[in-house]
Amino acid sequence: MLSLLPRKHTLNYEALTQIVESQIRRHVIEAYAGEPTRIPKAHAVGAARGIFTVWRQLSLALAVTTDEVMRSQYDADADRLNALIP
Repeated sequence: MLSLLPRKHTLNYEALTQIVESQIRRHVIEAYAGEPTRIPKAHAVGAARGIFTVWRQLSLALAVTTDEVMRSQYDADADRLNALIP
């Protein structure tokens, strides 16, 4: 049934990376904007780390590391996204 539905969007590496970056930023802001209790902060930071891990796995599934140019972009994006997480 799903194949009969029209496709509105195609998910590619760039779109995936943008979505992941916005979600990591949202969780990190949530971690530090709330009250200074450790449990919510730990959950928000843990969620950001989990999002990063899923991004890495999906990027590998998209085979972005097989092309040298994409591998370089992936490495730069991985460093940038990882730096966002405390």
